[in-house]
Amino acid sequence: MNNLFERPFPRVQLHPATIKHLKKGHPWTTKDRFTEEFPKNRLFLIGTDGNGTETVLIMHDPNHPKVKARAWTLKPPFVEAVKNFRDELYQRLGAAFKKRVNSDYFDQRDNLYLVFGEGDYLPGLFIQKLGDTYLIQFYARFWTQIEDVFLRLFRKVMKENDLTGQILIQDRFPNAKSKTRRIDKKAPVESTSVNENGIVMEVHPGRAHDPGIYTDASSIRTRMSKYLKGSQSVLNLYSYTGAFSLQAMKEGAERVVSVDLSGKYLQQLEKNISLNEDLNPKSHESIEGDVNKVIADMVKKKDAFDLVICDPPSASSDGKKMSSAVKNYDTLLPKLNKITNPKGHIAIFLNTHNVTRKSFKTKVQDIIKKENLKLNIVAEWSLADDCPVSKGFPEGDYLKVLVLEKK
Repeated sequence: MNNLFERPFPRVQLHPATIKHLKKGHPWTTKDRFTEEFPKNRLFLIGTDGNGTETVLIMHDPNHPKVKARAWTLKPPFVEAVKNFRDELYQRLGAAFKKRVNSDYFDQRDNLYLVFGEGDYLPGLFIQKLGDTYLIQFYARFWTQIEDVFLRLFRKVMKENDLTGQILIQDRFPNAKSKTRRIDKKAPVESTSVNENGIVMEVHPGRAHDPGIYTDASSIRTRMSKYLKGSQSVLNLYSYTGAFSLQAMKEGAERVVSVDLSGKYLQQLEKNISLNEDLNPKSHESIEGDVNKVIADMVKKKDAFDLVICDPPSASSDGKKMSSAVKNYDTLLPKLNKITNPKGHIAIFLNTHNVTRKSFKTKVQDIIKKENLKLNIVAEWSLADDCPVSKGFPEGDYLKVLVLEKK
């Protein structure tokens, strides 16, 4: 462990484009002919330009298929930066925790990110608070190499902020099966409950890709309250375990319909309803099936809603084939318009960094114009609150939401 912090720290040349992006705030060094020359067994590397000028201290991740290193600091001297790494890590963790603990939303919900990777200058590290469970997610292997150092500082920051609970660590490496473990070596906790603005939901933090809630969308759900309050009928497409549906019921909607291809998710939604005594289960209907087919049936029946929420995965599926979510809006948006009441609203989501915010908005505007839809964009939302996005790092800006109003 200690030799990871010992000299010498290899000096490696970086691609000129990498240096350019680093200076603009992009923290990644991606695979290229220069990274092929990086030594394989060192955690810290000092990146240089073609003239030998030291530019950045990077944390090496040779086994990652794309991101070979992530920037720790651009402020020299870099040998001293390694020497002070533990103190700097402690400071960054403390700053991230303090920002959340002192916020209003910390009092409103206990499902939130305490650390959001590059947005908190802690590259490849994410920490979620899920009720009484703290889920640490390593997206870069160098965190596993300094896990003991990290955990000592993590516990120290937890204590300083009066936070207690069970701690899980989840390895989220590309091309490898995600694993979750408790640091006391016992089996991961099966489930726990979270409270979001007075709504209780069961979550499963030990499941790598299926925890039962999208914590990064929590701030979006808070913003959605404005439109839910005036909606008597709400349709939640790709509902997952129903966070938006539960919120609609909480806001007083008389009719809430949730549609998902997975019966397992809908069963969890029904259980979540039962955890909230103030919600009327008779106001909710679950429909298991392909969203496109369900919508087509609603169009035939001339069914309509005050608010339609459409949050597809980046590649949506009907169980037989996959299609791009953004491309799917070509045919989906006109149908959503048909099942939306006059003066009603449609909230459409896109979950990918491969399409920019501007491109998504332009795409939707083009569909509205081409199909002559009487829709106006009245709100644009992105990640916020506990999910900060760094300028110059488009990969972090993946969640995009447009709210459309029907004239």
